[in-house]
Amino acid sequence: MVYNPEYMGSVADWVGILVTALTIFFTVKYYLNDNKREFRIVLYPLYTEENNEMLIGYSEPVFFEFYAVNFSKNPDSVYFYTIRPKYTILGKLFFKIPKNPLDLSNPFEERRPEYQTLGSKERTKIEKVKVELLYDHLSYLYKRTKRNKYLRKMTLEIVYQNVEGKEFSKQIIFPIELIQQYMEEQKERLENYKKIKPLKEFLSDGNDSD
Repeated sequence: MVYNPEYMGSVADWVGILVTALTIFFTVKYYLNDNKREFRIVLYPLYTEENNEMLIGYSEPVFFEFYAVNFSKNPDSVYFYTIRPKYTILGKLFFKIPKNPLDLSNPFEERRPEYQTLGSKERTKIEKVKVELLYDHLSYLYKRTKRNKYLRKMTLEIVYQNVEGKEFSKQIIFPIELIQQYMEEQKERLENYKKIKPLKEFLSDGNDSD
């Protein structure tokens, strides 16, 4: 085989092609990094609750507060979308955990997106959810999960969504023992209420007769 420089091109030609390809590559990479959408969700527990203007402390979290921070280089608009079960292949195919999100809307009103436009390193307003509400929803999911006796944990995720529909999430992991404990406590509370209810009705009837 005879080397033909006219056919193969000069070294300068190949260097030029390589430089052009690298320039295109780094330009695209820079553009993608510069326009990357990234939000991080900050989540922390609250151990106090205000009751009749008194602040009461607890050993376990009573509320979770959270917000999203814009880590993009450019402004973006997001809103607090939902709290839902974390999707996994195992959860879907083996456990068949329901996909039902936590109901955060007023039953008489449609929940509409409340977008917040944020610059770089700015945060959304602080959202607050009661831990008991999360356990109520986890109990509902647990009862409707197939093979739930093999579960070791259940995971919810807090989800924000931007105007392009891209989602940003933060996981909250709940050991299955705590969910079962909550369910037992709720069961005992209901049984105690059933015992007390007839007494309340009896006393109420007695007061009415007076």
